[in-house]
Amino acid sequence: MMAVAVSLRPTLKVEEPTPLFQTRVPILANPFRWNYDVSADGERVLVNTAPAIHVVLDWRDLLTRPEN
Repeated sequence: MMAVAVSLRPTLKVEEPTPLFQTRVPILANPFRWNYDVSADGERVLVNTAPAIHVVLDWRDLLTRPEN
């Protein structure tokens, strides 16, 4: 996770990125969902590092034993 200082006055000034911490957030795993959020005061970052949940439908069918 990186941070970039930005100022708008008197002109736009963008500083070099600074590393904040390492995380294992998948890059572009889902372009319509963010895996992190920043608190309103900018002091905290919440990162979702939970593994994906796989839902198996009709799982009971997988329990049947093949006949010999």
